[in-house]
Amino acid sequence: MAVVPKKVFLDYTQEELDRAYDQRTWARNAEALIALRLMMSAQTRKRLTFTSHSYGPDPDETLDVFPSAAANAPIAIFIHGGAWRTGTKEDVSFVAEAFAPAGVHCVILNFDNIAKARMPDMICRGVVWTYRNAKNLGGDSGRMYVLGHSSGAHLCNVMLTTDWARYGMPARLGPTAAASRTWRNPCSGPFPGRHT
Repeated sequence: MAVVPKKVFLDYTQEELDRAYDQRTWARNAEALIALRLMMSAQTRKRLTFTSHSYGPDPDETLDVFPSAAANAPIAIFIHGGAWRTGTKEDVSFVAEAFAPAGVHCVILNFDNIAKARMPDMICRGVVWTYRNAKNLGGDSGRMYVLGHSSGAHLCNVMLTTDWARYGMPARLGPTAAASRTWRNPCSGPFPGRHT
């Protein structure tokens, strides 16, 4: 008699769930797209000026700031995807090409992956660090936007439910955010500060 795999969520086995969350299952050219993203990011890191900063106690709690030439500029904070298990800020530096030349400072967060840490706490620390250091970076803390791709979009949306007072921040730090499931379908809105 054949062994029937155990269902772990609704009608899914663990293998079926793992396959559903692996983008390579759905995009035959995933490896080529990942290689392209890495190449573009390496080129961006050579082409644009950026500084790296630590925002927390963990060695992975770092961020890169790609400044625009504008003073008191808006700030876009980008949270990378990677199924909560992979990826670094260096892998997605290419997103800064859309912001810095357009007059928006781009902050790209790095963080531990799921097995090692509680990611929402790390992301919150990165947002708080950016908010508190916005003026020193030449940015406007009242015009910060948070964006994310794939699992980064999930973490971006977690920011909407964060109790910012717990971090010693204004209670209404983040009523809306921008999240993206794919690179071509972002939604946007103000993050902290002014609410339009």
